[in-house]
Amino acid sequence: MKQAILNALHKVAIGLAPAVLTVAWAAPAHAQPQEAATADPEIPFTQADRMMIAAQINHVVKRYFAHWEGLPPDYDWDARFADYLKEALAAPDRRSFSLATMRLIASLENGHSSFSDEVLEDEPTLPFHARPIEGKWMVTSSFIAEVSPGDAITTVDGVPIDRWLEPSRAIVAQSDARGKDRLVLLQGRAMWPQTVRLGLASGKTVTIDRAAPRGERRPARKPFEVETTVRPDGVVVIRIPSFDDIKFEATAIAAVKAHAGAPLILFDVRGNGGGTTPETLLRVIMDRPYAGTIVNTPMTIAEQDAHASFSSAAPIRQMIRYGPDRTQPAADAIKGPMAVLMDGGCGSACEDFVIRFQSGKRGPLMGEPTFGSTGQPYFVQWPEWKMSFRISTKREFLPDGRPFEGVGVAPDIAVPQRVSDLTASGDPQLDRAIVAWRAAKP
Repeated sequence: MKQAILNALHKVAIGLAPAVLTVAWAAPAHAQPQEAATADPEIPFTQADRMMIAAQINHVVKRYFAHWEGLPPDYDWDARFADYLKEALAAPDRRSFSLATMRLIASLENGHSSFSDEVLEDEPTLPFHARPIEGKWMVTSSFIAEVSPGDAITTVDGVPIDRWLEPSRAIVAQSDARGKDRLVLLQGRAMWPQTVRLGLASGKTVTIDRAAPRGERRPARKPFEVETTVRPDGVVVIRIPSFDDIKFEATAIAAVKAHAGAPLILFDVRGNGGGTTPETLLRVIMDRPYAGTIVNTPMTIAEQDAHASFSSAAPIRQMIRYGPDRTQPAADAIKGPMAVLMDGGCGSACEDFVIRFQSGKRGPLMGEPTFGSTGQPYFVQWPEWKMSFRISTKREFLPDGRPFEGVGVAPDIAVPQRVSDLTASGDPQLDRAIVAWRAAKP
């Protein structure tokens, strides 16, 4: 069967005339019948297009994916790809094709490898967000009156929420279950119907319509800028929402220099999804040598692959391993007590930051384990269909060789978010972190 599929791909490459399939949409498996959404219906999406996309995915994954050792020992990409190709070519519409492709890439269990279809992403998001806190699915923000922060969701359409979410989890490309559950309501929204019934722990049942008008977000979203707060006790909190723009790093550096000598400078990187490793900020604040990560990345040698092609044995994947790099502190680095408050939303370049902060013993990491994913993705784009995918090209380890992918960076002082924080005024988690820092001071 695998050879037949490969032969089919070859025929497409040499010019097999395909049948044209019009872009169409089918309702998700959970969905109630509703009017189908369409986008760019005039763009043809042929069997040849599907095969070309599939062939590129297969090539890039086998050549560049860096995380094979993180998968179960019995994981078989070739078998999964063969099954996927049958499903993808038989898919009745674009939605079904894209969902099948998302499931395939999600099977690689890597937070920096994913397939994207902008048409699916243009669908309305859910009018609330929720994630597990203290073992319950808690609403953390809401745009509608029907549910509020602090509500616990127990069922969706009468089904326990953990079981109802399984089809959504299957299309979310993340490195572990914790990461999936943090993002499943956002990245898995293509599996949600337009209207659902939520059962709350309070006993209340509410109906949610994704297309209904929305109000203001509760709680109000913080400005997407670096914020510096000087607390009454003199502690300076520098909230850095992202490292995806140089301005965030530059503003944080200016804030550190302006408040040198404070009793504590606390970097709040909760929810910081990364961007570019803030090397300049690190050089400003690190007062002793610090180490980066150990990196594995695939190495391809054509002649060696040619020899291996004559063998029926499993392919040998060669990896280049380098690091950890070690950086000396700058002579004019800012002195004084510093700490970090982080959570599961701190990912990628944010994790690069906290790993180096920790390795240089600059101060305690407080809060919750980080997201546990990085990887310098290799991107492939198909702009004519508004589709793309990315594959992680490097697998990183902590400086001492311990796993990082799918695990995250553990805090030195655990300060988890609590259910009660969702309805409290102020920022109780931040308050507890500062209390814990004082208690841990030598």
